[in-house]
Amino acid sequence: MSRAAGALKTALGRRGSIRSKILAGFTVILVGMLSINLLVIGLSHHFLGEYHILAERVISANKLIPTVRDDVSLDAYYLVAGRRTLETTQLFHHMEEIRQGLYLLKQENNSENGRIQLQIATRTFGTLQRYCQKLGQEIDADVSLELQNVTLEQIRDVSALVYNQIEEYIYLELLWGESIDQMLQTGFQLLLLGIWRRWC
Repeated sequence: MSRAAGALKTALGRRGSIRSKILAGFTVILVGMLSINLLVIGLSHHFLGEYHILAERVISANKLIPTVRDDVSLDAYYLVAGRRTLETTQLFHHMEEIRQGLYLLKQENNSENGRIQLQIATRTFGTLQRYCQKLGQEIDADVSLELQNVTLEQIRDVSALVYNQIEEYIYLELLWGESIDQMLQTGFQLLLLGIWRRWC
């Protein structure tokens, strides 16, 4: 009788041991899956944040393009042609828009190449400002139309340079976006490789 009781007790003990092992294994799998999900969410959140900031920078830079490409040259021409006066021109208002736009872009977390390109564009913009001020002084002093036209051409040339430099900045930031995408893919691959090695 005691042998039968002992055998029953041993069998029940083994069942309990198997059940504990199954529960422990299930818990490990569950915790592992939750950890993987949290890592994936964290990685995605980080890079999605980078994408969002990059998109805002590109949109802000794009807003400057019509002003730099068209408005500055057109208002300078209107001044020289006598169609607007220094009091009614939008030229200096447009210049302030560009200055402020470049300043705000420089405060952003730009890529290294984008940051250098913005410094170049800002220096060129400084030259554009000086030519616009020169044109204003020439009109105020009523200098010859020939000299005013020379300054107008300088404004057109330099504003075209600033425009090209802002476009280059946008291109460099979009390239940085591709790098972020590559980093995201690499991060997922390394994560999955680490998980595979752990479980195999």
